Amino acid sequence: MSVSENSIKIDKEMRKFEGELENFPEEVIKRMLFHQVTQGNKEDLRVFEKEAICWFENGGFDWANTDEGQEFWNEVITVRDWDVFFEKYPKKTEEQQRLDEKWEELKKRSKTEALSILIELVKKDVSFETINKLFIVKFSL
Repeated sequence: MSVSENSIKIDKEMRKFEGELENFPEEVIKRMLFHQVTQGNKEDLRVFEKEAICWFENGGFDWANTDEGQEFWNEVITVRDWDVFFEKYPKKTEEQQRLDEKWEELKKRSKTEALSILIELVKKDVSFETINKLFIVKFSL
């Protein structure tokens, strides 16, 4: 299964985090959902709302079976030390977020369509750095 953290979408306007996820940063929740899916469970925010420390067997994910490890997730989920999370995964700038969104859009398109999108970005005066990143990633596949 091919899944990227960028493919995890949380509609902030439609969704308020409830239960045990109340006050969790969106970035933390996205990473939790990413591990949930990559470990073979279906994406389901509700299992974490019921129990933030939800293990793999109950629909969550196995903390020890992640790149971050058991200790990291204990600090983030149990202790709620968001600094630990953001030290490893710094918040993205607005430009990085737009880049991620455009990348997800480009992945769904043919090379010709992707090139048309890139040309439109040039016309809209999007920074060369951003366009270059998109172009390199798309056409190096």
